[in-house]
Amino acid sequence: MNRNIVVLLSVRVIANFADSFYFLASVWYVKDMTDSSFWVGVTTFVAMVPVAFQVLYGPLIDRYDKKKLLLWAMAVQATVFTILASLYVIDELSVGVVIVGLFVATLASELSYPTEYALVPTLVREADLQKVNALFTFTYHSLDILCNAIAGILLALIGVGLVYTSNAILYLFLFGGIGFLLRINETKGHTPSDFPYFADLQFGFRYVWKLGSFRTLILVFTCLNFMISISLGVLPILATKEQEYGLWLAAISIGTLLGSGLSIRFGVRYDGHSSWQPDSVESLGASRHFG
Repeated sequence: MNRNIVVLLSVRVIANFADSFYFLASVWYVKDMTDSSFWVGVTTFVAMVPVAFQVLYGPLIDRYDKKKLLLWAMAVQATVFTILASLYVIDELSVGVVIVGLFVATLASELSYPTEYALVPTLVREADLQKVNALFTFTYHSLDILCNAIAGILLALIGVGLVYTSNAILYLFLFGGIGFLLRINETKGHTPSDFPYFADLQFGFRYVWKLGSFRTLILVFTCLNFMISISLGVLPILATKEQEYGLWLAAISIGTLLGSGLSIRFGVRYDGHSSWQPDSVESLGASRHFG
């Protein structure tokens, strides 16, 4: 693998750990402070909503420098966790601030995922593209198991404040790594002003709407993901300790990984072509986020 791929893969590994740490820490902090299933549910919901916004990021990723988008994503997350850690130290960290911070950080995180995947084809030869994509997919999903389990143990050992502090440091480190080590020469076919953002977005929605029965499949799995998200919101209530919550999430990640493997092994034929929809099949195991 070339250096750019190694850098991008390293960023994804570290970011996976950081994502698990701050999600689990935020949900558990809200549970400790409120002991309310309602507020725990709100916190979990807020962490899931940005996943739906990925569809809005597509035109942005196509129109703007991808390296700068990654830098912005890391900078936003580093800033959020610096603020949360500082407020925790002075004992001024409220539940509302945690929920807002979690929402903003997750928005930034959801921008980094598709941006990284969009960068991969520009960094490798076409002959190596399938292998590298498979490596990123496997790393992304398999790490969830380890990240979620470790996050629960780490939270129990060092507490919320140090988790937020370590996250701020990790994202600053990632910001520097992307800025200094990732070398990309992007060639743009058009400038952001060539095609209005909403026109691009509308074109994307129209394309999906014309997919016929595949459109129905997307809607079905969207509803399925929604129902699974409800069950995810119950986990913090069922868990009595941080470690237990981390193990619950790790179990969900195992389901996600198995779903990914099954989708490759038993991918159905759709109109004469292999139709593999990872997020759809994986939704049988879990929602996309949390890792």
